Amino acid sequence: TDIWVAPDGDAERATQLSSVSGKLDGWDSVAWTPDGKIVYTSVAGGGNDGIWIMDGDGRNRKRLTSAETVAYWPSVRSDGRFIFYNVEIGRNRKVWRMNIDGTDQKEMFAGSGPKTAAGFLYYGAGGGIRRVPIDGGEPVQITVEGDTERCAISGDGKLLACQFDPPDGSRARIRLLSADDGAAAKEFEVKLALPGRIRWMPDGSAITYISRVDGLSDIWSQPVA
Repeated sequence: TDIWVAPDGDAERATQLSSVSGKLDGWDSVAWTPDGKIVYTSVAGGGNDGIWIMDGDGRNRKRLTSAETVAYWPSVRSDGRFIFYNVEIGRNRKVWRMNIDGTDQKEMFAGSGPKTAAGFLYYGAGGGIRRVPIDGGEPVQITVEGDTERCAISGDGKLLACQFDPPDGSRARIRLLSADDGAAAKEFEVKLALPGRIRWMPDGSAITYISRVDGLSDIWSQPVA
């Protein structure tokens, strides 16, 4: 996989960054920093999956985690101060935090798929989704099922957009949930490629997802209003 950038969401102007082709750049997550840098997962440079950072045009690449560490799912705090990410040791996943320059890497707690929004950190644990204040506090269980790896958090921290697999085995859908209590708010029947890669538009007006039809994968947009 490679990373592409589409100015203002215009696919006609999308350009591929000069990446290390074939090294799975951004295979699980890509995040922007407030000053326009890109934080992503890659196996470039040898070693395990790791967290990298580069300029918005693909220059000045730097690995932030060691080659010995299995690290992925980066999420950047809105003020650009911290990166939250997963570290995997054996079958155990932990949420870690580091400064934006890769210094002061610290283990936080067990969990997967960390996502940040509106002063909170969301993550999967205990078979459901939990939320904890970024600056510390007690975690709150939002849902008793699902995980944040198949969800996206709206910028205002009010809604989760998640892959939902109906119990009858029918096609997976996108379901909007309250980020406060997990209550279902809306559901969309879409041709969602699995696993779901769901994201919010910056203004919160729509969600994007990947749909695979006739062997071709494309990015689609679904208004939420």
